[in-house]
Amino acid sequence: MLGATLGRPLTVQDLDPEPVREQLGQFMDPEFVAALFALMAETVGRSAPLNDVVERITGHPARTYAQWAEDHRADFDG
Repeated sequence: MLGATLGRPLTVQDLDPEPVREQLGQFMDPEFVAALFALMAETVGRSAPLNDVVERITGHPARTYAQWAEDHRADFDG
């Protein structure tokens, strides 16, 4: 979606998680880091649940990712 907004192809590359695990392990319990990674893995390919929290807090409806990308297109020009 971001690539379409910017009008150019983007490449997504999975990175080795071990360096991140090692860094987090310096100040977090290794079991917590493992649980955090497991939680993130469970979200891959799944949409986040929708609710009205943003609108209740800000008084304005939440934007879609496509709207956000369009609103911030200039931030990606480099």
